[in-house]
Amino acid sequence: MKGKSKIVLVQPALPAYRIPFVSRVSGLLGKRFSVYASKPDMGVLSSLRLDREWVNWLGPIISLPQGLFWQRGILGIPLFKGDVIVISAAPRYLSNIVLIIRARLAGARVVWFGHYWSGTSRRSLFALRKLIYRYVDVLLFYTECEVRQYEEDSGGTVEKLCFALNNGIETSAVRQLRAPYDASGRLRDLVFIGRLEKKARLELIIEALATDRCSKVSLDVIGGGPDVGRLKSLAVSLGVDARVHWHAGTIDERKIASVMNRSKLFIYPGSVGLSLIHGLSYGLPAIIHGNRRTHMPECCAFKKGINGFDFEEGSVSSLSDVISAALSDTSRLSAMSESALNLIDRTYNAEDMCNRFCDVFDRIEAA
Repeated sequence: MKGKSKIVLVQPALPAYRIPFVSRVSGLLGKRFSVYASKPDMGVLSSLRLDREWVNWLGPIISLPQGLFWQRGILGIPLFKGDVIVISAAPRYLSNIVLIIRARLAGARVVWFGHYWSGTSRRSLFALRKLIYRYVDVLLFYTECEVRQYEEDSGGTVEKLCFALNNGIETSAVRQLRAPYDASGRLRDLVFIGRLEKKARLELIIEALATDRCSKVSLDVIGGGPDVGRLKSLAVSLGVDARVHWHAGTIDERKIASVMNRSKLFIYPGSVGLSLIHGLSYGLPAIIHGNRRTHMPECCAFKKGINGFDFEEGSVSSLSDVISAALSDTSRLSAMSESALNLIDRTYNAEDMCNRFCDVFDRIEAA
């Protein structure tokens, strides 16, 4: 970093998976960099205690009518001419809109950081998000796929500086803990990691295990959430509970590695996001559905036939066919594992995210 601008990152929260990235950025930028965030309850993702000089805690997030929110304390963030403020791309947060106005009045530059489109996007909010683009200086998307989509949707008339971080996780611990991949020697078949909620569609895997083609397939589930009880009951009712192993949600990478390292395939039947990156970082070929429109941006890391397989969204029969075919070809799984590791070692990791993030500000100042 060559410039001298103060850089302020404002987030609704600092979940555990985001802390390594901002810690790396702070290490490179020093006192020029600060973070402002609230402390919502996010279960195990908010279990880390964080006391760093670059973190400033805001007040709670307040629910407003019509599904809107306000982040208390955001009006107290000091802003000055020449600062660069990075605002989370959450248009339902009215506090973010006010913060953009404050920044413009103060002469600070605004970076809008987040999704371009994701599985949870709605057309009304998407239209609002695109309207906001007019009033910010830089767009910073999660993935390169989103940059390409934005450029395509803009019909070649892009007027904003636009960059991608390739959103990922800290992989330094994973690299130390992951075991060499040999599908033929692994004792377990499928592993899912993520929050057990509606968007995960985990019931599709459980139903697939009850089909003839997957009658001997095993599943490990790492995660907690509101659907745990319902999913466990479903496994019992379908007679597959002996082949489903449940592990509590955790951010302890050693516990996660102990499950990942004995599994052959990562699987996520719903709208996949960072869980995909976690699976690929262990060299696990992935199974996800083929409708990119309903995935989160991180699905950009999925390369059909290279690091994984896809199935018809929502189809148990398609999923069971893909699971059976994938598990029958161990030599192909090994090749896919190598491709997965090559990708994650290159990008979709916290180190690369940090480098890309800092490069954005060099280019802002150069412009």
